[in-house]
Amino acid sequence: RYHKASLAQEIFKEYQEYYNKRHNILNAELFYVVAPKKEQLDGMKNFLCKKYHTKDVQIKQIEDKSLIGGFCIRVEDEEIDYSLKGKINALQQKLTWR
Repeated sequence: RYHKASLAQEIFKEYQEYYNKRHNILNAELFYVVAPKKEQLDGMKNFLCKKYHTKDVQIKQIEDKSLIGGFCIRVEDEEIDYSLKGKINALQQKLTWR
């Protein structure tokens, strides 16, 4: 009736972020080439909980073949890069600075 149905998705997303902040739950994005196993995912969650002092971590998994291998975790404005692409770029920067 008021043509506000298009805002529902955005409202749900904002509510989820608010809920996570209130309950000390961290939002993270995992970019991978090969999907991690449950044990690996649990290890990542434990690592992030300790690093950011949170109760729980909610990880959104995104496949990214451009990483060549490994994975990359993005939390807010920080990126933890364990990808082959990231290592190649770092090596390339070291070599061009000399």
